[in-house]
Amino acid sequence: MKEEFVQYLWAEQLILSSDLILVDGTTCQVIKTGDWNEHSGPDFKDAIVRIGDATWVGQVEVHLCSSDWRAHGHHRDPAYDNVILHLVLEDDEPVMDRKGKPIPCLVLDKEKYEAHHQQYQNWINKNTDLPCLQQSAETPREVWLNWLSFLGARRFVEKLNVGWSTLESTRGDIELTRWILLGRAMGAPLNEDGMEMLIRTIPWNQVRRREWGFSDFSNWLLYMAGLANRSFPDHLKHVFVEEPLNKRIWLYGKLRPSSFPKVRVQQWAWYYFKAILQQQGEVPFWESTFWSDYPEKNKPGRQSLHTWRINMTPYQYVGDWNRKESNAEVWKDISPENNGVINKYVSLFGQPENAFQSQALLKLNKEFCRQKKCLNCAVGNHHLKRQLHDR
Repeated sequence: MKEEFVQYLWAEQLILSSDLILVDGTTCQVIKTGDWNEHSGPDFKDAIVRIGDATWVGQVEVHLCSSDWRAHGHHRDPAYDNVILHLVLEDDEPVMDRKGKPIPCLVLDKEKYEAHHQQYQNWINKNTDLPCLQQSAETPREVWLNWLSFLGARRFVEKLNVGWSTLESTRGDIELTRWILLGRAMGAPLNEDGMEMLIRTIPWNQVRRREWGFSDFSNWLLYMAGLANRSFPDHLKHVFVEEPLNKRIWLYGKLRPSSFPKVRVQQWAWYYFKAILQQQGEVPFWESTFWSDYPEKNKPGRQSLHTWRINMTPYQYVGDWNRKESNAEVWKDISPENNGVINKYVSLFGQPENAFQSQALLKLNKEFCRQKKCLNCAVGNHHLKRQLHDR
């Protein structure tokens, strides 16, 4: 039985009882389980527990063994000073707070909840990426919509935070920040870091003072990326003093040739060449007309352009302090992605209506479904709760 399952039992009020007995023999009654804490610190906050004749309001910490308290360093952490109850499967040592005061300990009767645990194991051990697939027709639409609304908003904020962190790392250079973010968007899913390293390496002020044709600029950028052909012109090798990157930083994995690092570097070079070196300004790179005169063979496909647009949308607010807390609603004005990951969820949820929902599905797949975190997923939680409460 894993710790997260014990947390789930507590959160879903499956172990509430009026006759609980603590390790020291004191009676215990759970009045309110509290709110599950997703951040650092105790597992549950604002719980209400009656211990003996006293009612306590505070935090609850869950472990498999009571010795985990000390092993995790909680006995030295002031964040755990307000823990009113320690819930464990095994009491193998007394637990004290920083002042040496004993913390009430409740040992869960593991056998009593084995049936619940087996039900959970049967669920997550299904031979499928989506354990809830068979229950798709039983999932209320409201559960789906509320969950995707939460995930979409969170994904937007996460991307926005990446943008602001990048701006901070460039010491407020908004132009360099946007080139880095575009490079990361183009380099996804494997070469975001490589693209960022390349863009940070280039002395852009010096680049802009030199006259370039696209062929020379693209070839020089490939040379700096460590991706140039052996026939690379000598006169371009030492335009500036910076040394090229090691080609080993670039990853290929299961990428299609159209997404290889060399192709993405050339495509990024084209945008920079037109926007900056030809002084056309920032133009909508996601429109196919922008690439109509692109001289290389591998023009980005419509799907790639659309994905880049979606991923770059949150970054339009980076550097604008008046709109730092921007609204993810802008994704709802963009059509959704169409890829293999999104298509997995069509039978469960239906076709996403917009980029907000498709981005939410991508987050759901990456952080919940692939990791079988059904206990933390609103949809999985809905079905598991029904099964466990029905026992």
